[in-house]
Amino acid sequence: VREVFPANGLKEAFPERFMRLERLCARSTFDARDAWSDGGTKERRRARIVEAVRNETNEAAPSRLLSLISSGLKLLREQGLVPTNGEYDLFIGSTPKSRVAEEDRVPTYCEKVIRLGQDARAEIARFSPDGRSLVVGSVDGIIEVWDATTCKLRTDLNYQADEAFMLHATSITALDFARGGEFLASASKDGEVRVWRLATGACLRKLEHAHSKPIGALLFGKESTQIISASTEIRVHGLQSGKMLKEFNKHQAPVQALVMVEEGSRLVSGGADGLVMFWDWKSGECIRSVRPPSERAGVDTEIYSLLALADQRIVVAARSSMLFVYSKDGQVLKALAGDKPECEFQGAVLSPSGKLVYGLTSENKLACIEVATAKLQHVVTLLDEAGRTITGMSSHPFKNLLTVYTLDGDLMLWKSN
Repeated sequence: VREVFPANGLKEAFPERFMRLERLCARSTFDARDAWSDGGTKERRRARIVEAVRNETNEAAPSRLLSLISSGLKLLREQGLVPTNGEYDLFIGSTPKSRVAEEDRVPTYCEKVIRLGQDARAEIARFSPDGRSLVVGSVDGIIEVWDATTCKLRTDLNYQADEAFMLHATSITALDFARGGEFLASASKDGEVRVWRLATGACLRKLEHAHSKPIGALLFGKESTQIISASTEIRVHGLQSGKMLKEFNKHQAPVQALVMVEEGSRLVSGGADGLVMFWDWKSGECIRSVRPPSERAGVDTEIYSLLALADQRIVVAARSSMLFVYSKDGQVLKALAGDKPECEFQGAVLSPSGKLVYGLTSENKLACIEVATAKLQHVVTLLDEAGRTITGMSSHPFKNLLTVYTLDGDLMLWKSN
């Protein structure tokens, strides 16, 4: 032990302490009174060390942890020590291994139809970030988790096996996953927001009066510590406190779509008033408000979907025969036309790679358009029965898989050949 570095350092820097330690080690018995020359005890000595360290250390509230981590990552990015784009795993010290998206192939056949019935029809459906689950929010207020591969209800989740489903008092109007997929946020017609742990079905946070009217869009904040909900007004709620933190209020009709760009520094909203608004997240200021062009005079353009591309551009699906691509600053860059001028879009989703936009038309068709060239690649008839209506659709994060749901209660899964 005498030859190790700490002992040699002690001998050179503090020879008297080293010799005292030598004498103590040479004794056949140990007496604490000899070890602590000031007449103290081991506990008192430790308490003094703790106090000395505390005087030299700054403390922060636990709620500031994510903010401090974010500031640290920003500094590391500025120094070029971590990637400036994408995710970074703090625990392994590198970018996480992500699933590789399939090469884009248009979903052309319906593999499975789940008949929920009109009284339990899907109002909203979303795939989980890992692609394993399809979460369905129904008109009866029940939230179910289905297996995206087998198209069966996931009874490996104990709460679903016991039929203790995640539940609201009124119909589900919006769903969103936190980035890692562990948490699910849901909103309902009565203006309530709930946050769930998907693995257990436990309700972690309930915002009973998030809005006084139905909620049309829901979005987790960048760090998943905040939830953004939209009715006519857009509100940001802290998940820890449950309190409203800020409000964006310029739309004149219900907001139906939300998306964040520029690493969470800009919020984009689209409403039934036909406006797309670009907000500065920090200040809450509306930077720009635009209305997509309309082919028909006197007809309001309702916004249905907002899709963020990898290069920060935004695809806007409105009541129009064209989809529009905007810059992050609100400048219209190009128009993506469907198959018929008289056929209006009612929503849109992206392909796994983001190179194709799948637009849902008023004729229950899927218009597949390449973003780079603005060319219509394919048209798929999703429903050919007269009188039936598709109310929405969702795309898988990395597979060529779409779920389409109808007003009469069918939930269809479409795949590529």
